[in-house]
Amino acid sequence: MTLRPTGPGPGRPSVALQRRSDIINAYIEIVAEAPTISVAMKEVAERAGVARTAVSHFVGDRHDIHTAAIAELRLRYQTRIDTALGTHPTPQQYINVLFSTDWAVERTADDRAFDAFIATAATDLTARTAIRDTYRHFVDQLTSSIKRSGVPVADPGGVAYAVICLAEFNSTLLTLGNEHTWNDRARAIATQLVAGHET
Repeated sequence: MTLRPTGPGPGRPSVALQRRSDIINAYIEIVAEAPTISVAMKEVAERAGVARTAVSHFVGDRHDIHTAAIAELRLRYQTRIDTALGTHPTPQQYINVLFSTDWAVERTADDRAFDAFIATAATDLTARTAIRDTYRHFVDQLTSSIKRSGVPVADPGGVAYAVICLAEFNSTLLTLGNEHTWNDRARAIATQLVAGHET
């Protein structure tokens, strides 16, 4: 996946973008493996195959690389789900994706890194803002989908929020070993919500 830098890097554009990409990817990989966001810049440099000074030259200090990594993970996460949903998905398509057991249980390196950032969100404003905005994106998209469906839902935004919350916590419990029958029951409840059965 091509990274989208937050601004122009130093040096020749092609080299600068590639170095920046390598460094951000290295940081995300290490966080996913640890999982902790307390990563030594020397370790990031070694993983990226660059000199220690290259980290600050192409990305910045510890805060800059942390911010860039969160932005990149947010982009990947949103793109992954938006791609799975396709253009103008129906509410049921959202439910099929969000409550897919393969989707919920499979934990990629990006998922593990995202989880590590979620764990720091209470004390990390950058992580908190990015994660909140990511979920808000999905709530807004599902709200629009419910409105387009024409189903008489009294509070589309509230239903969308409830479904996203249910899907997220359901995914967490599945990774902890919950039986998949609970996933089926959660999916059924989500289906009732978007069909207008809110009580």
